[in-house]
Amino acid sequence: MSEMDIPTYGRGIEEEDNLPLFYRDMVHKLHNCGVTLPPDAKYLEVGSGNGKFLEHLRQQGLNVVGVDRWPRGPGIKQADTMALPQQDGSVDCVITKHIFDGWHYNQNLHDQEIMLSEIVRVLKKSGVYYAIENFFEPIKGLQLLRDPRRSQISSLYQKI
Repeated sequence: MSEMDIPTYGRGIEEEDNLPLFYRDMVHKLHNCGVTLPPDAKYLEVGSGNGKFLEHLRQQGLNVVGVDRWPRGPGIKQADTMALPQQDGSVDCVITKHIFDGWHYNQNLHDQEIMLSEIVRVLKKSGVYYAIENFFEPIKGLQLLRDPRRSQISSLYQKI
């Protein structure tokens, strides 16, 4: 049994009833922080898991590509977060959901720094990183955008 087989891992995020909540939070977070993405914006979901959130984003009309180290759903490309296949500055918005987790993944601080640098690398100038993560330190190359409503579900960063 691998860490990905643990029945409770990621359960809340990938349950279909919760998908609209996370999408709505992303839309509100962008709005509350004054970020407007172009209608043809390119989104990248890193850590797409079973693909349910990815599919929900596509149903909302977003141009989104999903990648995962261990894809478990249709339409997800296999890729390691430490070496994303996207070109430098090619993505308007990167989305992650609990991929920075040393408990479930064999990660150390250096690995996580590489993962974050890859996210920064693929973002366009002024692109944004929507993170359903818990970060307690600043992220090199990104500026935390302040949400006046202080949503606790997620954080929004902008490439500087």
